[in-house]
Order: sequence, then structure tokens, then C-alpha cells
Amino acid sequence: MSSKLSVLVFLSLPLAACTADTEGCDDDGPVEIGSVVDSVNQHTLDLFAAAQTEPDNQFMSGLSVQSVLGPVLAGAEGQTEAELLEVLHVASDEASYHAELGGLLRLLDVCERDHAYTLDIGNRLWVRQGESWDQAYLDLLLEAYGSELQELDFSGDPEGARGTINAWVSALTADKIPELMPPGSIDGNSKAVWTNAIYMNADWATEFDASWTSSAPFTLASGDAVQADLMVAIDHPARFALLDDGTKVLVLPYIEENLAMVALLPPEHDGLPALEAALDANTLAAWVGEARNGSVHVTIPRFTMRWKDDIADTLDALGLPSLFGDADLSGMGPGGSGIAMAEVWHEAFVDVHEAGTEAAAATGGDAEDSAGPEPDVFRADHPFLFLLQDEATGAVLFMGRVADPTAG
Repeated sequence: MSSKLSVLVFLSLPLAACTADTEGCDDDGPVEIGSVVDSVNQHTLDLFAAAQTEPDNQFMSGLSVQSVLGPVLAGAEGQTEAELLEVLHVASDEASYHAELGGLLRLLDVCERDHAYTLDIGNRLWVRQGESWDQAYLDLLLEAYGSELQELDFSGDPEGARGTINAWVSALTADKIPELMPPGSIDGNSKAVWTNAIYMNADWATEFDASWTSSAPFTLASGDAVQADLMVAIDHPARFALLDDGTKVLVLPYIEENLAMVALLPPEHDGLPALEAALDANTLAAWVGEARNGSVHVTIPRFTMRWKDDIADTLDALGLPSLFGDADLSGMGPGGSGIAMAEVWHEAFVDVHEAGTEAAAATGGDAEDSAGPEPDVFRADHPFLFLLQDEATGAVLFMGRVADPTAG
């Protein structure tokens, strides 16, 4: 039997972002992120589409998944390496990719000290005691991703090891997900767990007045309606675009305007499938680029959503069959031999309210107001997409679909 390769990623965001100026953000000098943002964003859109939960609510973090698959790529060889390079849309040489992805995560992390919000990022590799790992591989993980290695007694005390990892995740995420790894997820066959954690906390740049929030109809894709709590703001500072096909783009900034929610609203209640099919990284960038500053009449649901699924089949379908079969991770050293990934659980949580946004995601693998002029009105009273995006780099941190704001 192959040893289990466990991969975990955790992000918890009461949200914020980094400054647009990379100079001075990193103690070691400017951070070079090259083309990695394009890689992250296209992978996010691929992953979201492949998860195929239309027309239900959906919320994921492609950055979370990529932040673990990147370190796995660092130790992959042969067919497994080739598949990962394609699925992760690595456009540069591999060494540059690791430096750029690690630089992006570091850029987001180190800038928090200069801003009025919390932003912490942590990475760690947990391994079974007694295993041997290639020192060059461990050095790359530490240098590029800041990922330290910690040995755990997976064989002799699997529940203790599970508790240690869960405690690490819980501490880094303000107890938002206290038990990421369920009972039985660690056993004697477990060999390694990669983790990435991000925690942020910020409010909207301009809050919604809670006294204006009221219950109103929200039309589902089926044409049926539910009563939802809709937040309303008149002449709200935001960026707005009306596309040729009637799609509306709203960019709502968070505090200090370094991070934003991008909401994409099709003209019809059943228009999301066509909108999603038209999206790729370049299209998304172009649509957001069309949005201009102004005062917008905004109506958007207050909602809380939790989404969880095993995305192993999704990643397999995207082009990673060998990772879940005969994986070649020999570049990690002896510890990387004889392991294959099984389940890959991804759990995400988001709470959008009048003061701001709180969101969390975890991945675990076992291995209106119609009175104003139309261009200035954004009334999300039917299904829409939203993305939580770093304005400085353009990196998409989370992506979601609000099909029914009352479904949770």
C-alpha cells in the first residue's frame, strides 16, 4: 500500500491586502512576482469551473490550492511534474515560478505591518518521524515559501499529530476552523502534510448603513424567489462598468482600498452559466479594467456561505491523474517515494455584511434602487459571481457564486 500524501491549505480572511508599491514591503528588498498572478488567476478560474456545482452556491480559493501544489511541484519529476506545470499554468521556468509564488505570498504577508489591518501568512511541512527528505528540497521550501519542517508521530500517535496540525490552523485563523482535519484523517500510512495559512481582517472602505438593510425578493436561476436581506447604499463610492452584453461589474474597495470585492452580475436571473463560460484570466482583467470610479446605487445581499467538497476528482480532471495514482515525487528525497494523494478536501467560508467581509478556506488532501440612471445602479437581486482580489497585484484570493444568499 502506498503511503498517504496529505495536503492541507488554510486561508481565513476577515479581508485586507498589501500596498501597491513593492519597494519597502520586503525587508530583503523589492519582491518580484513576474507572471505568477496570471498563473494563479487562471488556475482559480479553471478550478472553479471544474468543481461543477452550478447552480448552487460555491466558494473556493485557487490561491490556497496553488500555494500547496507549488511546493508539491518542487519535488515532482517526470509525468507528475509535467502535469503540474500545465495545470498550474507555469509560464516561466520552474525556479522562477517558485520564487514568484513565494514572493507573492510574502508580499501580501510582510506589508501588513504598515496598515490598519491584520494579515498573517504561514506555511509548514509536517512529516512522519524517521523519514529522510532531500535537503535541497527543504531549502527551497524554506527560502521560497517560508515553509519550515516539523516531524510528527503519524504512526505511533496519529490523533496527537492531527491535534497538533489542527491547533496550528486554529491559532493562525483566530479559531475560525478549529478542527480542519477530522478524526481518522491521520493514520499510520500518513507521510506528509503541506499547510499554508492566511489570516486577514479589514472593513469596507465605506460601510453600508445597517438600518437600510431590508428583506426583499432574490430571484433564483429557476425563476423562483426567496426573501433575502439586501444591503443598500445610495451614491456609494465604487468602480462600475456596464458591458456590451448587459453584464455589470462592481468593484467595492475594502479599507485603504488595497483589496476589493469584484461582483459580476449578468442581466438575467439565469445568466450565470454563460458569464462563467466567458471568463478567463485576460477577460476578467479586461472587465475589471473597464470599471471607473463613481457614485453607485448598490444593492447586494448580506450572506454567509460555507462550501465543502473533495476536489480530488476535480484536480484529476484538470490534468493531474498521476498525482493521484503513480506519483513521481522523487525530487523530495526518500520521503517522497511511494506516496500518492487520495482525498483533497477544500472547505471555504465567507460572511459578507455591512461592516466588511470575513472569509475562510481550507483544503485537505488525504496525502436596488431603480430611481438612478441605469449605468449607476448595481442591484444584485439574482445570482452573481464575486471575487476577493488584491488590488496591488491583481491576484484573486477567493472566488464565489451567490446562487441563493439564504442557503448558507
